[in-house]
Amino acid sequence: MEQFKLSYFIKTKTKILEIFILLLMFFSANSFSQTLEKDTLVFGSDNNFPPYEFLDNKGNPSGFNVDLIRAISEEMGFNVKIKLGIWSNIKYEFETQKTIDIVDLFYSKEREKIVDYAVPHEINYDELYVRKGEHSITSVEHLKGKRVAAQAGSTLIEYLISNYPEIIVVPVPSEPEALIQLSEGKCDAAIVSQIIAHHALKKYNIKNVVTISRPVLPRELSFAVLKGNDQLLKQINTGLFRLKENGKLDELREKWIEKEQKSWIAENIIPIGVILIIIIILISSWILALRYTIRKRTNEIQQEIEKREKTIKALYESEEKFKILYNKSPDMFVSVSPIDARILQCNETVLQKTGYLREEVIGNPVFKMYHDDCLEEVKKVFREFGKTGEVSENELIIKTKKGDKIYVSLNVSSVRDKTGEILFSIFSLRDLSIWKKLNSEARESHEMMLNTIENMTDGFVSLDKNWIYTYVNQRAAAMFGRKPEELVGKHIWTEFPEGVGQPFYNNYHKAVETREFISFEDYYSPWDRWFENNIVPTEDGLSIFFHDVTDRKKAVQALKESEQRFVAFMNNTSAIAWIKDENLAYVFLNKAYEEKFNISLETIKGKDDLSIFDKETALQLQKNDRLVLETNQLLETEEIIRDENGHVLHYLINKFSIQVEEGKTFVCGMAIDITDRKKTEHELKKYRENLSEMVQERTKELAQSQDALLNLVDDINEQSERIEKANQKLVEINAEMETFTYSVSHDLKAPLRGIDGYSKLLIDLYKKDLNEEAQEFLNNIRGGAKQMNHLIEDLLSYSHLERQDFQIKNVALQPLINDLIVLLSGEIKKSKVQIKTSLPKDFMLLADTNGLKLVIRNLLDNAIKFSSKSEKPEIEIGSSENSTHWLIFVKDNGIGFDMKYHDRIFKIFQRLHLPEEFEGTGIGLAMVEKAMRRMNGRIWAESEMNKGTCFYLEFKK
Repeated sequence: MEQFKLSYFIKTKTKILEIFILLLMFFSANSFSQTLEKDTLVFGSDNNFPPYEFLDNKGNPSGFNVDLIRAISEEMGFNVKIKLGIWSNIKYEFETQKTIDIVDLFYSKEREKIVDYAVPHEINYDELYVRKGEHSITSVEHLKGKRVAAQAGSTLIEYLISNYPEIIVVPVPSEPEALIQLSEGKCDAAIVSQIIAHHALKKYNIKNVVTISRPVLPRELSFAVLKGNDQLLKQINTGLFRLKENGKLDELREKWIEKEQKSWIAENIIPIGVILIIIIILISSWILALRYTIRKRTNEIQQEIEKREKTIKALYESEEKFKILYNKSPDMFVSVSPIDARILQCNETVLQKTGYLREEVIGNPVFKMYHDDCLEEVKKVFREFGKTGEVSENELIIKTKKGDKIYVSLNVSSVRDKTGEILFSIFSLRDLSIWKKLNSEARESHEMMLNTIENMTDGFVSLDKNWIYTYVNQRAAAMFGRKPEELVGKHIWTEFPEGVGQPFYNNYHKAVETREFISFEDYYSPWDRWFENNIVPTEDGLSIFFHDVTDRKKAVQALKESEQRFVAFMNNTSAIAWIKDENLAYVFLNKAYEEKFNISLETIKGKDDLSIFDKETALQLQKNDRLVLETNQLLETEEIIRDENGHVLHYLINKFSIQVEEGKTFVCGMAIDITDRKKTEHELKKYRENLSEMVQERTKELAQSQDALLNLVDDINEQSERIEKANQKLVEINAEMETFTYSVSHDLKAPLRGIDGYSKLLIDLYKKDLNEEAQEFLNNIRGGAKQMNHLIEDLLSYSHLERQDFQIKNVALQPLINDLIVLLSGEIKKSKVQIKTSLPKDFMLLADTNGLKLVIRNLLDNAIKFSSKSEKPEIEIGSSENSTHWLIFVKDNGIGFDMKYHDRIFKIFQRLHLPEEFEGTGIGLAMVEKAMRRMNGRIWAESEMNKGTCFYLEFKK
C-alpha cells in the first residue's frame, strides 16, 4: 500500500515537472547554453543503495541515479565521473574536501543551509523493522531507550535525534547493513528506505525480520550541489526537464523503479482504494477552500470597482466645480500660447470687466490688453517672464473697450509637459480697485477672525514657508503646555523634535508640496493622544486647525472591540445563534446556524422563518418570538424543527429580548441540538424496561441453577476483554494519527518547497526579461512560501506538544539556560543584547526537561526580538521563592505591550504587531502556556509600552 502511495506521489510530481518544462522551453530555448568551468564533473554516492546506486557483480557503478546523471551529462554536453563508496566518506569529500561536485541527497532543512537542491525526481519512505516475535515495538514511540540502526550521515539520523532524543541511534555504513545487524541481534530495530529494504531482504536472504507496515518518514530525493554553484544546478535542472520531455526519464524509472512497484498494486488493491478515497477527500476539501477564497476575492474586487466608480464621479464633480469657479471667479484669467503670445481662452470675468465679446479677445496678442501708460512696465515684466516662465505680483493697467483704465495685479504661471516645455501660460489679473476697497473690510474681518480663533475650542497655529510659527492661539498653546509668545518666531521642529517622522510631520510637508487641503486623524505617540487635523495651505505657509479626539477614539474602539468579541463569541460557540428585528426578520446568524441549515446571512437577511422552514414550524417559532418581545422576559423551551431533508430535530432554546436603540427591540436566540439526547433518553427508557425484565428473568435462572452465576461471570470477563481490545485499538489509532499528521504536513510542505524552488529558478533564468514588478511578485511568492512553511512547522510542534509524554523531575536550570544562550549566540550577537542571570547555585526545578527548554527558548527568542530596537538591549533571568513555589522571571527592556492585551498574547495566532515589523507566526507563546500547564505551572506577564516586558513562570517546589 505504501509502495503505491510512493508511486502516486512520483506521478504527481511528474505532472508538475511537465508543466514547468513547457513554460521554461517556451520562454527560452537558449538559456542553458552556457558552459561549465570544469571539463569533467564528479558524481559521488553510496555504493550499496539499490536500486538507486550500487556496485554490480563486476564492481561497476549501476542503478537508477547513476544512469540518470549519465543521461543528464549526455543531454547537457558535459563529462561526468561516477564515484561510489561508503556514504559517510562520500559526504566528507563533498562537503569538506570539495573533490566531488554532485551528490544525490534526501531533503532536510539542515542540509539546505549548505547545499542547493535540484528539482526532486523521487520520493521514498522509511519503514521500521524488528525481529520476528518482537511485540513490544509497534511504532517509533516505542523505541525509547532502544538501539536503532540507521545509515550514518543520513537525514533519517538527523530526524531521529531532533524529534526522538531518547532513542539510542546506531550509525551503520549502509541501509542493508542496518537490516543485517538487526537480523544478527546487534540492535533492537532498524529504519531503512522501503525500496532498499525490499532488495536487501532478497539479496541477503534475511527472513527473521518484519516491518510494522507504517511509513516513518517520507523523503524527497534530489541531486544537490554546494551553495553558490548556481550554474551547475541550472544544468542539472534543465537536463531533468529535457529527459522528461523526450521520455528518457520515464524509461529509466520503468527500468529500475516501477517494475518493483507494479507488483505491489495487485497485492494491495484494497488499501490502494482507501488511499484514493482519502486523496479524493483531500482534493475536495482543497477545492471547497479555493471556492471560498475566490468568492471572497470576487467580493473584494466588486468593492474596489464601487470605490473607483465613486472616485470617478467625485473627479467629474470636482471638474464641474472647477469650471464654475473659473468662470465665476472675481479674478480675470487668460490662457496664452507660448508660441505667439496669443490669447487661447479667458473666463467670463474678463468679458464682464472689459466689455469685449469673447471673439474679440480670443486669438489677439495678449499685449493689446494693456493700456499705453504701462507699456514700458509690460516689456520689463515680459522680459522676466521669458527667463523664468513665471511672473508674480506686478501692478499693471489694462484697458476696457471704452478705453477706461483698470488697475490690476498680474500673476503668470506656466503649465509644462513632462520634458519641461511650456504648453500654455495662465495670466491671473486681479482688479486692485476692488481689492483696495476690500482691504479695509478685510482688516476688520481679520480682527473678527482673530477674535473668533482665540475663543474657539480648536487649537490653531499658522506657519510660514520656513516652518516658523507666525500665530498660536490660546487653545493650541494650552495643548502644548506653553505660552503663545514662547512659540511665535520659533521653528516647529526645533521646539517639537519628537514630531519628526510622525504622520503629522509627513502630512504637513505633503500639504506644502501639493498645495491641497488635508484632513486626517492620527495617534501622536509622544503625547499618547489622538488628534484631528485640518491643514490649509496658504500663500505664506500653512494654517492648521486641530483638536483632541482621544475620548471619542477610545469610545469608538471600545464599541468596535465589543462588537468583535460578540461576533467572535457567537461564531466560536457550538450552539446555533441568531438575532431577529421587531418584524422577526433575520439580522444575524452565527456560523453554526449557517452550517446546520446550509444557508448564509447574505441570502436570508431581511427574511423571516417562512423562508427557511415549513409553515407549521415557522409559525410555532414566531409565536415564541412574539411572546419574548411582548413580555421582555427570558423564554426557556424546547422546539421541534424539520430540516430540509424532513428529519425531526429537537432543540433546547433560550430566547430573550435586546434593546438596540430607544424604542426598538430585537429578539435574540441560542439553541443546542438535543436530538441525540432525546434519542438516548428514549433508548435508555427502553433499555431500563428491558433490563428490568432481564434482571427478573436472570434472577429466576440464578435461583434454579448455580451454573447461571458462572455464565454471568463469563459475560463480565468477555466484556472486560472487549474493553481491553478497544483501549489497544485507541492506542493504535493515536499512533496512526501521529503518522497521518506528519504525512499531511509533508504533503503541505512539499508543494511549498516546489513553489519556492521554481520561483527562484524563474528569477535566476529570466531576471533580465522580468520587470521590477514581476520580480517583486516572485520574491513575494517566495517569502509567502517560507512564512507558510514556518507556520506549518509551528503548528506541528503545537500539535505534538499535546501528545508528548511529560516527565516531571528535578532539572538544573542554569546549565539549560547556558546551552540555550550558546544555541542563540548568532541572534544575540546580531542584536547586541546583554543577558544577565541571577540564579541560586545548583538551582533545580520540578519540570519536564524538553518542556522547560521549549518555554525558556521561546521567551528568550521574544526578548531578543522585541528588544532589538532598544539603544542598549538587555535581558535578565532571575528567581524568587515562597513556601510552596519557585518564581522564575525573564525580563527585557524592549517595546513592551498594552496590558489590556495580556490574555490575548497566550492565544494561538494572536499577534500584537504586523509581520512586517517583527517576524513570527503567533504560536510561540501559546506553546509556552500549554507547556506550563502540562508541567503543573502557570505563566503571566507584566509590561509597559516602550519600557519592556517581564514574563513570570511559577513552579511547585
